[in-house]
Amino acid sequence: MNINLHIERLILEGLLVSPNQRSILQAYAERELTRLMIQSGVSQQLQLGGSIHSVRGGNIELDHNADTELIARQIAGAVHLRIAEPPTMESRSTSSRHSQF
Repeated sequence: MNINLHIERLILEGLLVSPNQRSILQAYAERELTRLMIQSGVSQQLQLGGSIHSVRGGNIELDHNADTELIARQIAGAVHLRIAEPPTMESRSTSSRHSQF
């Protein structure tokens, strides 16, 4: 499988990140998401050469001491859940207690 992944814009709601940290976070998230896609696969649409314009990753829980790499792994994991298989009604629900991106 040949994977070409580029995150053009990463929108983080409820998470204060400096511009310098944002580019580092985005690079880590791209790397981790690529790893997950290789390891666990993607939806049939992507396997057939499709692309996705945008993905709403959902919610993640952050520890106050979480470093940039850990946050990126959580973001990548949430996004991968959305592109690995079609979303269910349950996965579309949100909770106000979590950071949303």
